[in-house]
Formats: sequence, structure tokens, C-alpha cells
Amino acid sequence: MQLLPPNLTRILAICALVAIASAADAQTVTVNRCAATKVRCVMGYTHVCGVQGVLGLFKCHQTATLKSRFIDQVCANRCEDKMLECFRDAERLGGCLTTGDVGPIQAKVEAFVTDAVSDLIPGFPFPVTNTCAANKQKAVAEATAAKLECFEDPMRRFPGVVAPNCLVGADAKFTYAWDKIEGNGGCLTTGDDAALRAKLDAFVADVIADLNP
Repeated sequence: MQLLPPNLTRILAICALVAIASAADAQTVTVNRCAATKVRCVMGYTHVCGVQGVLGLFKCHQTATLKSRFIDQVCANRCEDKMLECFRDAERLGGCLTTGDVGPIQAKVEAFVTDAVSDLIPGFPFPVTNTCAANKQKAVAEATAAKLECFEDPMRRFPGVVAPNCLVGADAKFTYAWDKIEGNGGCLTTGDDAALRAKLDAFVADVIADLNP
């Protein structure tokens, strides 16, 4: 009998657990375009025009880790400024479920990212060069953004049901990426995917509860 690769076995196990929960247990959110836009602000982006949100702040840390430097404060400040601008634009259109909440949400983004990076780099914030740690930061960032997007989409259209397969897909991609990164060796930490997954899930749930009460 041919054995499945360990990482594929873990992915199938995750899918099976979520399938047991079934669509009947699917979460629902209030359909509100302003809230959806704010979730997109928190997800953020990284491209030549700048950085924003979770993806952006993790990118600032990834660059620092690859170059053995302290995080570039200009990069971090740019993330904060862009998110502030993004929230203001969303609220300017009106119809928001919440207002004036960019400060508390930004603080949660910074606390989450710093906590995750601290777990992946013993001795943080002192500089270190480690490709594995940088890649793990990227994996956490992408998984967090993917799960936030699972909530953002149903916030834009009725009936506002969060698809279970969206969340399980994000989990499967995270598991695959993590196993591949650790398989390449040279990591400062190992076997920490469950702990990081729990933290990113808690962050996503907290943000959604604040923006879509």
C-alpha cells in the first residue's frame, strides 16, 4: 500500500475535520459594505506603491529578517498611515456599523504581528538573518489575509454566509506551506504551526467581532 506524504496527510485530516462540522454550522455576518472595506484595509497589501495592514506589516518584518536589521520604522509607519487613510475613506461613504475604530484595530494588528514574529525569532527584536523565519512570517500573513477574506466576501452580499470550504482551504494552504518551509531546514523554531494558527484564528475572530458586531 502506498503511503501519502506527511504534509498531504495533515491537509486531508484538516479537511475531514471541517467537513464533519458541515455547512449547517457555517458562520454568518451582517452584510455591510463599509465593514467589508475595513476588513480589506486590515488585510492590506504589499506592492511597489506601498504597504498596508497585516500583509504590509509582516512584509516589513520579513525584509528585516532577511537583511538582519531592525524593522524599518518608515515601513511600519507607512502601514499605519495607509490603514488610517483606508478606514477614513470607508467611513466617508457612510452606512458603517462602526466608526472611529481605526486606532484600536491598528493596535491589534501591531500586537498580533509582533507576537507572531517574536514566536518565530528567539531573541526578537534583535536582528537575525534567517530565511525560514522570514518565509514563516509570510505564511502566517497570507493565511491571516485569506481567512479575513473569507469573511469579507459574504459581508458584501446576501445572505452573508461564510463558506466553510473557504476557511478550510486557507488552513490547508497554511499547512502545506509550513511543512514545505520546515522541510527546507535551517529554521530557528519547528513544529510551531499549531500555535501560530491558533493566534491568527484568534486575531481574525477578534477583528471580525469588532468590525461586524
